[in-house]
Amino acid sequence: MPMPDRARLDASPVLRFLVGAAAVGVLVIALKQLSPVLVPFLQAAFVAIIAARPVSYLKSHRVPQAAAVAIVVLALVITFWILGIVVTSSVAAMGRELPLYEDKIRAALGALGASLRDRGLDVPEGGIEQMLDPGAVLRFFARSLQQLGGGIAKTIFVLIIVLFALFEAPRIKARLRATGEHRLEGFRRLAGILNRYLLIKTWMSLGTGGAIGLVLSILGVDFAALWGLLAFLLNYIPNIGSLVAALPAIALAFLKLGAGGGLATVVAYLAVNIFFSNILEPRLMGISLGLSPVVILFSIVLWGWVFGLTGVFLAVPLTMSVKLALEAHPDTEEIAMLLGSHVEVKPEVLGEPPEAG
Repeated sequence: MPMPDRARLDASPVLRFLVGAAAVGVLVIALKQLSPVLVPFLQAAFVAIIAARPVSYLKSHRVPQAAAVAIVVLALVITFWILGIVVTSSVAAMGRELPLYEDKIRAALGALGASLRDRGLDVPEGGIEQMLDPGAVLRFFARSLQQLGGGIAKTIFVLIIVLFALFEAPRIKARLRATGEHRLEGFRRLAGILNRYLLIKTWMSLGTGGAIGLVLSILGVDFAALWGLLAFLLNYIPNIGSLVAALPAIALAFLKLGAGGGLATVVAYLAVNIFFSNILEPRLMGISLGLSPVVILFSIVLWGWVFGLTGVFLAVPLTMSVKLALEAHPDTEEIAMLLGSHVEVKPEVLGEPPEAG
C-alpha cells in the first residue's frame, strides 16, 4: 500500500527540503513577475510605516484622524517636491560641468599612463583613457541621477496608497483582533520592529545626509547638496550604501580640490558614517537584527533582482519580515536560525516597560 503524501514528506527530510525549495523558487519567480504591480505598494508600505508615527503623535494631541493624515501627507508631498528640485537642479548644473570634469579626468589618466611608461611598463598612448572612457562614466552617472529625480517626482500613485493605508490602519488592527489575539500579537511584534528600524534608520540617514552636505559645502566640493541627498538615500542600504554614496563625491573632490581636499573629503565621510552608523544608530535602535553580513549582502542581491532598486533599499526590512515569519512556525524555525541569531527586541520597542532589576 503506497504511503500517503503527507506521511512520505514527514518521513523524508530530503524530500521535504526539495519540496520546500521548489515552493520558495516558484514564489520568488512569481514575485519577480508581479514586481511592476507590487513595487508601488512596497514603496507605499515603507513610507506609511514612517508616516504612521507622526499621525499617531498628532492624534494623541487631539487632532482628528482625517486632519492628522492630511497634514502628514501634505508634508510628504512638500518633501518629495523639494527633493525632486534638488536632484533636477543639481543634475542640470552637473551637465554643464561635465566637459570640465571629463578633461580633468583625461589629463589625470594621461599623467598616470606617462608615469607607468616611465617605470618601464608597456602602456600605449591614450590606452588608459580609452579603456575607462571617463566621458561615458560621467554621462551614465548623470543619467542615473536624472532617473532618480524623475522617480522622486513621480510619487503621486505611491502617496495615494499611503493616504489610504493611513486611513485604514485602525481598521486593520480591529480586523486582526477579530481573527485571533495571536495574529494581532504577531502583527504587533512585526510592526513594532519594522517601525522602530525604519524610523531610526530614517533619522540616522537624515543626520548622515545633512552632515555630509554641510561638511562638503564647507570644504568647497561641488554639488554638496546632491551628495548629501545621495548619502541620505543610500544609507538605507547596509554595508555598501555609504561606500557607493561616497565614491563620486570623493572623486570630484580630488579633481576639483586636489589631494588635500580629496583626503579631507575621505576623512569627512569616514567620521560622519562612523558616528551615525557605528556609534549612534546601534544605541538608538534597540534591535539586534540577527542577520549576518553574508545574509544581508545576499538579501540585497536577491531582493534587488526581484524588485529592482526598491528591493535593494528594502532588503533588510523584507528579510527581517521573512525571518520573523519563519521563527513563528515550529516547522521553519530551524531555517530562520540559518539566517543568523534570533531577533532580539528591547521591551521599549514594543511599548512595554523594561524588566526590573
